[in-house]
Amino acid sequence: MLWFFRRPKKGMLTLADLDRCHDDQSCDVGLRQILPQDYREPGDSQYTPTHLIWPELMPPSPAPRLSTFTMTNMAPLISTLFSEWHEAVRKVRRFAIEECGVPLVLDSNLKHLSELTSHRLNKSAMFVASGIIPSRDPVVTSGHDVQVPFLFWMAGCCVQQHSKLPAGTEPASRTSGEAVYGSSDESQISSQTNISAFAVYLRNAPLSHVIAAPVLQLEILLQDSYKTKPTDPDVELFPGHESACGDLKNDGSKWFM
Repeated sequence: MLWFFRRPKKGMLTLADLDRCHDDQSCDVGLRQILPQDYREPGDSQYTPTHLIWPELMPPSPAPRLSTFTMTNMAPLISTLFSEWHEAVRKVRRFAIEECGVPLVLDSNLKHLSELTSHRLNKSAMFVASGIIPSRDPVVTSGHDVQVPFLFWMAGCCVQQHSKLPAGTEPASRTSGEAVYGSSDESQISSQTNISAFAVYLRNAPLSHVIAAPVLQLEILLQDSYKTKPTDPDVELFPGHESACGDLKNDGSKWFM
């Protein structure tokens, strides 16, 4: 890629440079993908490149966190709204930890049998979807023709599986410290699944504020934008678990208010 930066110039690439890009995929970056400098003209700070999926919501390993900083995971948000949207993302993280029970770090070397048993019996998972609704009529752009979204959105669905040991069964320990059950038939363990879902979204316009709502409400908003024909499928953010995440009886958005 060094040849691309040795002779920077404004305007369009020469035909020779364009032909060379057909042979070197690395220089396609900047031709088909946004670069940081494309976001604004010199002196223009109206918009801030903003994550769609944030590093705060990723696993602790470095690679997934670093992947959130790619420009394909960014969109321009009005700079005065950035702090409020970031705080909403932090609340999503707190919801995952405090309400959903997603562990910060699942330590396989836990020493206390009760903690091992709890992790083994109670499984929590948090599913997150996020994106934007593009601006239309008119299309708003910034910098070097970067399209500005009309709306930023994020939805989450917490699935908790609580298991119970059969009556009269107590956990026992192996020499390795792994928790096992007095009854070796773990298929007898009964389980209950609890689901709680929410959506947050923010209109990308001055003086806007984050709105917390049921997942169903966000799906209707997205459907208004993307379902252009009656034959188009309905928007369903979390089709798993028999679409329970979109059911109003499982709405957990009041936690964010």
